[in-house]
Amino acid sequence: SSGGSSSSGVSTSGGSSSESSDRDSGETKKPNLPVDTKPVDQGASGGGYETVARPGAAVTGDTARSTVSGDVANEMVRQAVEWGSGTVTVAPKVNGEVSRTEVTLPSSALGELGRKTEADLIIATPVASVALPNGGLGSLASGGGTVTVSARRTGNQVELAVTAGGRKVENLRLTLTVPQEER
Repeated sequence: SSGGSSSSGVSTSGGSSSESSDRDSGETKKPNLPVDTKPVDQGASGGGYETVARPGAAVTGDTARSTVSGDVANEMVRQAVEWGSGTVTVAPKVNGEVSRTEVTLPSSALGELGRKTEADLIIATPVASVALPNGGLGSLASGGGTVTVSARRTGNQVELAVTAGGRKVENLRLTLTVPQEER
């Protein structure tokens, strides 16, 4: 990846060209949004599409914080609905080494993903990846406000915290994947 920006900012490559993208919004110029949908080949699971958002992250010390804007969240949902994505991944662009990450999303976007798609949500960071099944997104969204997924690595341990509407979530089905440290 060259890291350069494309002219459209939103790419929906790999789909059938028999249907053009939504143009109901007219010719209003959209800001470049870091959201992309592409086909995935997962053999027995039948492939499908994955929508990936790559918002920026602010790094302070050993902590990377990323907040998904309403525009990016809406575009994630729009593309996931349009392409029938099986997963929606939020993978913030993190520069440098960090041992703690925080990713915040509008809870309304989680509710929309839960209602309008069958897509699971994956938060992918250098510290950990957290997969939230589609069936639990609505309950996470019910607190309103924002949902924040935080991961902190200390030695060989990773601590995960999820807050919804400012409250710590105590009971949540998820899959946590921790990258193997390179030696």
